[in-house]
Formats: sequence, structure tokens, C-alpha cells
Amino acid sequence: MLVRSLIKRPPVGINPNATLREAAAEMGEEEVGCLAIWAESRPRRAVGLVTERDILAAVADGADPDESLVWDHMTDAPTVVEPTASVGEAARIMVEGGFRHLPVEDSGETVAIISFRDLLYAALEESAAQARIDWYDYLAGQRDSGAPTHDGG
Repeated sequence: MLVRSLIKRPPVGINPNATLREAAAEMGEEEVGCLAIWAESRPRRAVGLVTERDILAAVADGADPDESLVWDHMTDAPTVVEPTASVGEAARIMVEGGFRHLPVEDSGETVAIISFRDLLYAALEESAAQARIDWYDYLAGQRDSGAPTHDGG
């Protein structure tokens, strides 16, 4: 399975000069846990990310959410993955890097941000699909083998 299969929507971004409160409000409105920080010179390329955890950590450290800027609390130069990478490779990158969000970049543009949750859902779907195939093979084998079948009685 490839990362491109996980892409459901374009990334949601915010200006680096936005406040932490504005970022939190945008996350709530868009129902996302991470925002892209857009490059001024290349508006479709994320130069950073700000996450719910970044905002929570900043506020816990005493930052005023109405005064503190995203720029001061974002992760800059995030690791990226291409849409043609495998889901396993994306998971490895996230686990090794210790982060939950990964920008997907294609031809220098950020086309999505995938989350660890996206990877988990993909793994569960793949596992369920495999279980259906295994069960079907088992049942087909029972019919084809001449083995006795249950008659419901």
C-alpha cells in the first residue's frame, strides 16, 4: 500500500504570524491535529508544522496563547515523504522520528499531511481485507476438498 492511498484532503495551513489561539481555533474548525506553515516564497510548500502537542506544550510552559506566535512553537523543516513511498516506510519514519504527523510532498509541493492514525487505519483495513481473503480461501477449500460441511443441524 502506498502513501498516496492515505491522502484524503489537501493540507490545512496557517500563517506563521498567527497566534497559538488562532492555530488552535483553526485546528478545531478543520478537525485536524496539525497545520502546515506555508513558505512565503512557495505558498504550497510547508516550511514547518504546528501540532496540538506543540500548542499544549507552549501553554503549559507559560506561553500566552493570544500573544505567542506559531512561528516560535512550530517544528521547522519537517521530514517529508513522497506519495509513492510505502505506508510501511512512512510508519518507520514516524516511529524513528518520534512524531505523529508527516507532510507528503510531491514535486516540491506539500499535498497532504498524514497522521499516525491514518497509518493505523490503513493497517487495520489491510489486516481486515487479508482476514476476509483467508476466510474465503478456507471456505472455498472446504467445498472443494470434499470435506464434510456443517448442515446446520
